[in-house]
Amino acid sequence: MPVTNETFRVPKVGVRASVHLAGGGKMEVVLYLSDRAPMHDGPEQISDLLTSDAGFLPVRDLGSDRVTLLRREAIMAVSVSGDYAGSEEREPGEIGAGTDTITEEVEAILAGGARLRGRIRYAMPEGQRRLQDYLNLPEPLVFLREDAELRILCKRWVASIGVQNVS
Repeated sequence: MPVTNETFRVPKVGVRASVHLAGGGKMEVVLYLSDRAPMHDGPEQISDLLTSDAGFLPVRDLGSDRVTLLRREAIMAVSVSGDYAGSEEREPGEIGAGTDTITEEVEAILAGGARLRGRIRYAMPEGQRRLQDYLNLPEPLVFLREDAELRILCKRWVASIGVQNVS
């Protein structure tokens, strides 16, 4: 059997997303996810792309309908809605060993000035249940949900997170 480009092609699933970029730009794109994740069982997730070692990620720019390579470290946040928003492997934000889940309505401001609202859900041990404690964990991503939309924020680009409903 002859070796062709098709021999090495990896099947991918396209997911429509809004990507906030360093410098304040925003693109409507299709991200390509593998049906098998390299680091865990199951399909590749957007969070896998954002935390991978890949320097550049191929996307289809819906504005120009051409393939563009985005520098992974320049991606500040990714927003997805519809079916994919519910498919991230773990419940967004539920990290930690606590028994009570805390939900905070927040507004995040990215380094470029974009404002993203949503709910952060997390579980933390007794005595460490402040939003600050959760945000100071070493995980590089923060997950916000608003209705049927999921926003995945790269912490290194978050300028601030403010709690909306303080009682």
